[in-house]
Amino acid sequence: MEDSLIELIHLSPLERLLSFIRILQKLTFFEDFELLASTSFSDNLSLKESGRINLIYDYVRKNHIKQIRLHEIAEKVSMSKEAFCRFFKKTFNKSFFEFVNEYKISLASKLLIGTDYSISQVGYEVGYNNLSFFHRQFNKFKGMSPSKYRQNYRRILKVS
Repeated sequence: MEDSLIELIHLSPLERLLSFIRILQKLTFFEDFELLASTSFSDNLSLKESGRINLIYDYVRKNHIKQIRLHEIAEKVSMSKEAFCRFFKKTFNKSFFEFVNEYKISLASKLLIGTDYSISQVGYEVGYNNLSFFHRQFNKFKGMSPSKYRQNYRRILKVS
């Protein structure tokens, strides 16, 4: 499957489209897959809950560099720490801090691909003060080290 995706780069626009449709058709028969959203995720959120989620995301986006304290974010959405944790877990099926780390790792991935920053500089840029923790979190979410991730991306670029 990976080879088919890489080959898309070398095809004409029409052939690329047709090949992509064939890949999608093959994917429909895969039984081994991972959902991007949890099965408990609901798009039937109330206006108040949607507003809270927007506030949470905005707060994380603006403050991910510093250490976010649970009482600060709970206060932002007018909830107790306990109520906030229950709300967040129910809505996203993960803890708030798992969400924050996932967000930081997605930013780190972009920096690894889009810059020549050192691995440690990337970790610091996205808000990790402890590089071994950065490496553990990166491995947890991406299944490989930051340097391996960068190598894989550069290898794909060389093929194209």
